[in-house]
Amino acid sequence: MAVTIYNEEGNSRGFNWVTKTNINNSQLQYLLKVDEKNISSLDWSNAITVDGVSYDYYDNYRAWRAEVLDLEYGETYYYRVGSINNDSFSKIGSLYINDGLESLEFIHVSDMQGTTKSHYDMWLKTINVMSSNFKNIDVMLLSGDLADSMGLQSKANNEMGWLLNGANNYLKDLVLTPAAGNHDTANNIFYAHFNVNLSNDQDYKWGMYYNYKIGDTEVIVLNTNDDLNNNFRLNSKQVNWFGEVLKNSTAKWKIVVIHEALISTGKHMNDRSSRYIREDLMPLISEYHVDLVLSGHDHVYSRSNPYLWDNEEGTMSNQGIEMTLINDNNHLKNYYNTPGTFYVTQNATTGVEGKRREPSKQTSEPEWFDLATSTINDKYMSYQPDAPTFGHLEIKNNKLTYSSYYVNNHDELVLFDTFDVIKDVDSNPKVNYLNELIFKAFLQADSDVIAEIDEQLTLLTAVEKDDVMLLTNYYQLRADYQSKISASRVVNKIDKLLLTADIDTSDIKEARTLYSVLSDEAKYYVTNYFILVKLEIEVGMYRRQVSD
Repeated sequence: MAVTIYNEEGNSRGFNWVTKTNINNSQLQYLLKVDEKNISSLDWSNAITVDGVSYDYYDNYRAWRAEVLDLEYGETYYYRVGSINNDSFSKIGSLYINDGLESLEFIHVSDMQGTTKSHYDMWLKTINVMSSNFKNIDVMLLSGDLADSMGLQSKANNEMGWLLNGANNYLKDLVLTPAAGNHDTANNIFYAHFNVNLSNDQDYKWGMYYNYKIGDTEVIVLNTNDDLNNNFRLNSKQVNWFGEVLKNSTAKWKIVVIHEALISTGKHMNDRSSRYIREDLMPLISEYHVDLVLSGHDHVYSRSNPYLWDNEEGTMSNQGIEMTLINDNNHLKNYYNTPGTFYVTQNATTGVEGKRREPSKQTSEPEWFDLATSTINDKYMSYQPDAPTFGHLEIKNNKLTYSSYYVNNHDELVLFDTFDVIKDVDSNPKVNYLNELIFKAFLQADSDVIAEIDEQLTLLTAVEKDDVMLLTNYYQLRADYQSKISASRVVNKIDKLLLTADIDTSDIKEARTLYSVLSDEAKYYVTNYFILVKLEIEVGMYRRQVSD
């Protein structure tokens, strides 16, 4: 079962579910959430019922489709699919219809493909960690290769089932926005599992292209399998459609989801199809100010600096943009006022070992490549984390934030890259001044700057604080700085002990007392702690500490 946005309107929904062919009638039922009653005790006698339209796409398998239009923004609906005649229904799903005016949250995943159920158990593990950390997701963007077995219909059908059924507890409450990958080419496998309104008289045998708008955000999904001339070039009909959608879009934010990457450091970066895609799409992407292009295919992680298209020179990085540095290594996090397009290639979300790829070396990349360096871990963003990864995208208060995480062996999320794009920068002078102070603190933190920031924060309302960039990062910076200051007192005390000719045991006790009251974070910065232990041993005072 899968739920999509059906047409260009953000309050439409397409429902798709699969049964065996012995099921001859099936329905969608939905009703408006009116109170907080237990979901299991809902009265479905008042539900709106929509008969499913069936489509037999493979031996003994039948796909069912239903659509609902003009749902009320700001409301939550419950739904289920199944057979009224047999009184047999799916688990109940819950869908909140977000108008996107205050905020939108997306998850970006890619290349979940596997050939066995155990491979998709890795996908489920990632989903479980993801769902426990991000509870208000509106849409999941899937940039291709949901299945693995390409033209093998029976295997691809199983893989789609493992993908959607295994994670149904989470996915049933989400809208899915899938792009087809080169492994999703079993005939009609995409059409049989996702229900979107197909415009432009397109061929849907190997995927689909479509678009929708929520609030001030336009999402455009492209199909890199749409190569009717078998010449590795996208069908011109799709390219022309893409240009018209961009030309007519009034959205502030424009996001493209596509499988094959335009800028990536994986092994496909110079494939003929990738070169053609760059030539055909990047001029349109640049002309109409697309903010973000999300892709997969290469099974590595890469993130570009913003790109423009020059009609004479072709692809080029936008070096003249207005942006703000947050540290002295020239690594950028905040970008202002439509500086160009960011290209993010997400690593394989399952993290199955056989599906991981090594990124290119910088020396083997084209000269025009300009990739970012993470402000989180100081790594060049041509990266293989050797773990399942995904992206989290939030649009709120004139700011788009994209953050990438991997799931470690302890089922913990680890942030390894993030950046912001800000439009219509706040004109509030208090907020602007505070933003400047915070950037200054990242460049060189000292007690005066931190004290000034803390004082300015007391002058802002809660709403104004929402417009302060990097505020969460600042709180962590302040905590780290205070830990270092506290630790420095102990470091100095221990250093003085070494310079004392006749060390008094009371001085050693004082150093130990100072150390013991530090936070765990501050203790990390006491780099000469081993000297204190050595001195305690020499005078017979040492007792093993819990923290040692």
